[in-house]
Parts: sequence; C-alpha cells; structure tokens
Amino acid sequence: MKTNIAILIIIFMLTSCGFVIKERIIYNYYLTATDIPEQLSLTYNDSRTPNSYTHIIQNTVFAVGHNDNYIIAKQHPCIDTGGGIIENKSITNYYILQITSLGNGQTTSHMSGGPMTLEEFEKMRKQLNITNIEFTKVYHDLE
Repeated sequence: MKTNIAILIIIFMLTSCGFVIKERIIYNYYLTATDIPEQLSLTYNDSRTPNSYTHIIQNTVFAVGHNDNYIIAKQHPCIDTGGGIIENKSITNYYILQITSLGNGQTTSHMSGGPMTLEEFEKMRKQLNITNIEFTKVYHDLE
C-alpha cells in the first residue's frame, strides 16, 4: 500500500510540472503562466537551458504585438496575496521591448519603456517609429 501511494505521489509531481499557458511570440520570447491564467507573463527561454524561462514582464500580461525588432505589451499589475493573485484591472501598464538578434537563434533585449501610461506609450512609439505594430494576441478574459 505504501508503495502504491509513493508511486501516485511521484506521478502527480511529474505531471504537475508545466504551464497552463505557453505560447511562443517570436524568437525565444513566450507568454507563460504556470498555474492560473492570471500569472501570464512575458518570458524569455534561453535555448541552452530549454526548461528555464526568465520573466521579462510580470503578470498579468493580457495583450502583445511584435515585429522583428520590438515586442509591445499591455499588463495589469498584480499583487500575490499568498492566498491568490489579485489583478488590478483599473490600471493598464504599457511596455516596449527592443530585440536584437545575436545570430544562431539567440537574441538579447532591453526595455525601451515600461511601465508606461497610454500617453507615454504612444509618445515612445512615435519616437521609435513603431506605430504600425498592433496588439495581435489578446487574452480577452484577462483584459
């Protein structure tokens, strides 16, 4: 009986590792959420460590768009209360991430701006000449 319980615990632990959302945006940039959709974050996966995702924009990211050089994102800030995540949907932060290719499938990036208000975001988009990027991936249930 103890052996059966131990086997069930091991199976549960092996199958519970993963994401409820894992969606590639461009290059090695992903939207990932480990347990619940409200944890949706923009992350980077280094191909040298395939199971490691580094957070770039914390939860809750609910909209992204991109071209080959930039990723734009909308995010509602969250507070993790320890008993759950509380999303503040009355605030929308905007981000612009600049991507540079290093070759061999590797990229580097830096935050051009964020968190920003809508007005700051639109101003930076004009300065960077990226007004043609739209939010093409939107999680409407997280808006």
